[in-house]
Amino acid sequence: MDLSRPALHVDRLDLSQDHADAPDWGSAVRVDYDLKTGEVLQSVVKSDRLEGSWESSLLVRCTGGRVQVQGNPSKWGRLEAVGRGCASVLEGVEVYNRVLADVGLPLFYVGERARIPGADGQGVRLEPQCPRIQWVHIAANVRLGSATAVGPYFDWLALQRIGKRGQALRSVGPLSVRAGTRRRRQVAIYSKAEEVLEELARWRRKRCCPEQDAVVTYLEALADRLKVEGWVRREVRLSGDYLVTKALQWVDAWSEETMFCEWQEYGVVTSEGVTVCDWKTEVFDRLLARGLGERAARQRVETLLAWMGGVEVGPGEGRSRATFYRIAAELREVAGVDIRSRPNVVTLGSRVQRIARPVDARIATVADVEALYAGLGDLSRAA
Repeated sequence: MDLSRPALHVDRLDLSQDHADAPDWGSAVRVDYDLKTGEVLQSVVKSDRLEGSWESSLLVRCTGGRVQVQGNPSKWGRLEAVGRGCASVLEGVEVYNRVLADVGLPLFYVGERARIPGADGQGVRLEPQCPRIQWVHIAANVRLGSATAVGPYFDWLALQRIGKRGQALRSVGPLSVRAGTRRRRQVAIYSKAEEVLEELARWRRKRCCPEQDAVVTYLEALADRLKVEGWVRREVRLSGDYLVTKALQWVDAWSEETMFCEWQEYGVVTSEGVTVCDWKTEVFDRLLARGLGERAARQRVETLLAWMGGVEVGPGEGRSRATFYRIAAELREVAGVDIRSRPNVVTLGSRVQRIARPVDARIATVADVEALYAGLGDLSRAA
C-alpha cells in the first residue's frame, strides 16, 4: 500500500444495470390508473431501504429488469466514513454486490465491451457491459494542522473562485461552503469535526441502546482528533448529466487516477503551496504572552476585528476612556495598529501580513488516515 498517496474514497454512488431475468423487487408498488377508462398508466416499484450495521442504509429496487442501488458504499456497515472507505468505484460495486446477493437479486457485473455492428452494416460501436452511474461523490480530507487554522481557512475560501467561470463559494453554514449546481457538478467543503459532533449528539439522545457508551466514547475521541488537527472535508459531487459529457457514465471508465483527476479538477486546489493567513491566532497568542488572560485577549481580538470592519470602538457603551486607551496601547504593541484612528485600507493589509502565521493546507494521505485512527479501536472498521 502506498501510504503517501491521497486518501480519496467514494462518498455516494448511485448505480443501475439491466438484467433480463431480474424480478420486480422493492418496498411497494405504485399504480396509476386513468379514472375514466380504467387503463393502467404506469406501475412504479418504490425502493426498499435496507438497514446495515451502525444504522447505515442503502436504497435498493428492481423494476422492468433494471437493478438500482443508491447510497454511500463507504458508510455501509460503518459507524462513520471520515477517512476509510471505498478507494475506487469498483470497490463500491463490490459492496453493493454483497448486499444484492443477500436479497437474492442479480449482481452488478463488469465485462468486456460488446462489439455491435452499425445499423447499415457500416462501422462497429462498443456497447458497455457494466453498471451505469447516475451520481457519484468523490471525497478527500484536507489537513490544516491545528484547530485555530480552520476559521482562517474558511475566511480564505470565501475570497476564492473555482472553475473556468470563476464561481464564488457560498456559505451554507458556519464552517461550510459550496459552489456549482446539483444538475451538473458541485463542490462542498466543510469541517469534518462539526459533522462528527452532530452525529455524536444524535447518539447521546438514544435510549436503550447497548452500544451507546462505546459509540459515544469513540466519536468523542475521533471528533477531538479531527478538531485538534484541523480536518476539513472536500467533496466533488458529479451528476449523471455531467458524467455523460465526460464519457464517465459507465463504471468501466473509472480508475483511481480518474477519481483523483475529477476531484482535483473542480474546486480550490489545496496543496502544500496554499498560504492562508492566520493573523488572529498570532495576535491572540501575543496578547497571552504579554500577560493577558484568555478572556481579555479574546475581547481585544474582537475589538480589533470590529475596528478593521469600520465599527466605532472608542469610549462609550460601558467602556471608559482609560480602558479604551489601555486596549489601544496593547493592540499597538502586539499588532502594530492604532485603533484610536480610522483604519487605513492602503497600509492595513501589509501590516496584517507581517503578523500573520501561515496555514499549511494539504491533502490527507493514507498515512494521515492511519495515524488518525490509530488506537481508536474496532469501531473504526466495517462491521
